[in-house]
Amino acid sequence: MRRTPAHVTLFIAALAAALTGCSRMPTAPSANTTLTRDNSNPGILQMPDTPPPVEGGFSNAITLGVGDEGTIVAGNFSLVIHKNSLKMPATIRIDQPDLNVMQATFEITPPEANDFQVPVELLANCSNDLSAKVKEETVFLWDGDWLEASSVSLDHNSQIFTAKVHNLSNAKVDLLQKIDTINHGGN
Repeated sequence: MRRTPAHVTLFIAALAAALTGCSRMPTAPSANTTLTRDNSNPGILQMPDTPPPVEGGFSNAITLGVGDEGTIVAGNFSLVIHKNSLKMPATIRIDQPDLNVMQATFEITPPEANDFQVPVELLANCSNDLSAKVKEETVFLWDGDWLEASSVSLDHNSQIFTAKVHNLSNAKVDLLQKIDTINHGGN
């Protein structure tokens, strides 16, 4: 009896598989015509014009009683509530919806508690920004319009703004307002 060499057997098996095709194999392409590609616009994808909304952000809340002290941090903003700042128990919430924007919102419950006996310290951490940019910025508070906070200091080493406030409102860090002066005296 004569034996067929192994390489000949493998060649015949491969040839048989190629000739029968893969139509009966489980991995065969589908013959369903509803899944075929629409060739009216081949290779062109249309992207939406608006970028997707930024998800995430930071939010945090703290509940304190009269005489309590505490610190709350949300994103790049912190609030230091000193002992005896609160006149009544309150819950304070900070939201920084977009981490790329130095802006935060505050919610104080009950609203009557938003009148602090001892000023609270609002801290805005700008350490991710260039030092030259931070030196040209300050903290603004919302009061029907963005107004420069009256008591603001900047730690140049850590690039953290500190604003001392008796009432909390929405806050942001932005470029200082330039005031143009015009010499009307003629000198």
